[in-house]
Amino acid sequence: MARPRLLPNLARLLLVAPAVASPAGPEPSHFECRVTDIESLAGLAPLSAAAELTRFTCRVRGGLLDGFVATGTNIWDGKMQDGVLLGSLVVARKAGSVVVYEVTQVTRLAQPDDAADGQWEGRGAGVYKLGTGSAAALAGKSFRSVARSTGAGTFTIDTTVDD
Repeated sequence: MARPRLLPNLARLLLVAPAVASPAGPEPSHFECRVTDIESLAGLAPLSAAAELTRFTCRVRGGLLDGFVATGTNIWDGKMQDGVLLGSLVVARKAGSVVVYEVTQVTRLAQPDDAADGQWEGRGAGVYKLGTGSAAALAGKSFRSVARSTGAGTFTIDTTVDD
């Protein structure tokens, strides 16, 4: 009588299943952004230098924020190409959903001399303070992001939610 193959096949399936079933984490979100206003704030930055207030708007693709439109404000100690983030708050909306997040750490550096004028890259981290509707799962989670200039007054942000 032939030996049943069910048990060896079941054992192989159980050994492979955890690797297949474990989620890789949420899909990253990609923000396509443009600066809508820049304002100099005299005396706000340390050492009485002018800080820079930057307002922006973004369309989001991918991840839990797919289809959202974000508006935000950053306050920088220094100019757009270099500087330290003093504060950042962003509100993203989509029908029936809102998410509010704060960027708490950023390093932003001008690109090397051979890069186009005004090019920069920033790496940051932050926290989703509030999430409703389809973004409710983000509330209280932290994230990491990489922002890159793409031209005059435009930039992208790629954001990954921490587990």
